[in-house]
Amino acid sequence: MTTDIESYFDQTHAEITAWRRHLHARPGLLYDVADTADFVADKLRDFGVDDVVTGLGQTGVVGLIRGRMPAANSAIGLRADMDALPIVEAKYLAETRDFKDTIAAIFQPAKEGGNGAKAMLDDEIIPLGCSYWVRLAQTRGAALMAHAA
Repeated sequence: MTTDIESYFDQTHAEITAWRRHLHARPGLLYDVADTADFVADKLRDFGVDDVVTGLGQTGVVGLIRGRMPAANSAIGLRADMDALPIVEAKYLAETRDFKDTIAAIFQPAKEGGNGAKAMLDDEIIPLGCSYWVRLAQTRGAALMAHAA
């Protein structure tokens, strides 16, 4: 039995493959992912994500997607490395908005040895509705957040 989300991913497979090939043709390391960050930010805007913030932790990107019934001060973070992008998930969530609260799609640079999570925290991601992500990183360490899937 195929679910709606499985069907959605099947339908967008060719598009997703093209994104991956585009990004893999322009690899970047640590914070040298400006082209990737620009690509991600442009895609998020194309998807209709409510707010797109760039330059967090140098080259990090955060997109806020508000659900149909957003609650005050409530958000869930979906974090990915710039080389493991959940762009298709952000697209699906922006199109369906079939959830409560707000989802913050967090695209973090410099996972391996570059302290990208700490750099994003230092740029105060809290005003973006990502306070849970920040509290978790502060209590368990930015290194944990940098390596969490």
